[in-house]
Amino acid sequence: MKKGLGMIAILIALVSCAPAVPEIAHGVIIAGTVEISSGTLNAVYWDAGTINILDSGNSSVICSFRDGSDVYILGRNSQDQYGYWKNGAFTLISASGFSLRDIAVADGKVYITGKNASTSAGYWENGIYHALFFSTNSSDYFMNAYGIAVSGTNIAVVGSTNFLAGKGYWLNSVYHEVPGITSWYEPYFEGTNLRIICTTNGNEIGYLEADVYHRIIATNFYVYGVEKIGADLYICGYINTGGFTAPVYLKNGSLFSLSGTYTNGYTKKTILYNNEIYFAGSVIQDSLSSAAYWKSDGTVTVLDTRESYAESSSPE
Repeated sequence: MKKGLGMIAILIALVSCAPAVPEIAHGVIIAGTVEISSGTLNAVYWDAGTINILDSGNSSVICSFRDGSDVYILGRNSQDQYGYWKNGAFTLISASGFSLRDIAVADGKVYITGKNASTSAGYWENGIYHALFFSTNSSDYFMNAYGIAVSGTNIAVVGSTNFLAGKGYWLNSVYHEVPGITSWYEPYFEGTNLRIICTTNGNEIGYLEADVYHRIIATNFYVYGVEKIGADLYICGYINTGGFTAPVYLKNGSLFSLSGTYTNGYTKKTILYNNEIYFAGSVIQDSLSSAAYWKSDGTVTVLDTRESYAESSSPE
């Protein structure tokens, strides 16, 4: 999730961000951000519950993507450069002034969505930027590109613009406007068909397929992340209940609560490891957010008791 979600030079360079590159792939990998010293956030990941610092300076994580044994973590390093860590080693996509939002890997290629310094939305394919427009007039541009999905030769990107009231998406760089959508979340392919998780009529959750809206669940559910794992669709987030943000998830349209030890929190990402499902997110106590993960049976493990966020740099 990858959502609610809510960031790069055309030449790729490898930049070392730490004295040594940590070894990855021992267990459940969860990326995040931790306030290790007062006022300073650091990009990190937890490997089987053990913290590994990606950058010892002020840095942050946006989201992550796992491709086989490789882990890609999108974020910003302490030099205010945007890019991704692959198995702990940083690849530069852009200097400051850019915004990255999502990352996906398909057939050995790395795809990243965002916008460039001129606020033109687009995506990077192995470091090469492709601008996305909502008309044939190249002076028209979207303000934001969010989630991305790749299947074979098909590339789908969802976004929004200040020029049109509705949300839109591109399929192979061709723009489709969809009126009535409140928020976009992750696109994914169901076979050869593109589906996009979205909300409408407040926080009713559904998906768009062939520009037709299909309801999934009508509830006060706030979406943070979407993953298609095998035949199952998982949607992470929270619901407001009794003054709390209760951590929950949807599996194939059915709502499951993870409120047990902690009644206040949210889930952000679904992770499959050793044929078991985990949900990364945060628990909240006394206004302090702590990175955590749940098993599907509701068992929760707090990863760090300091101010910390799983799969994010803030409680967005």
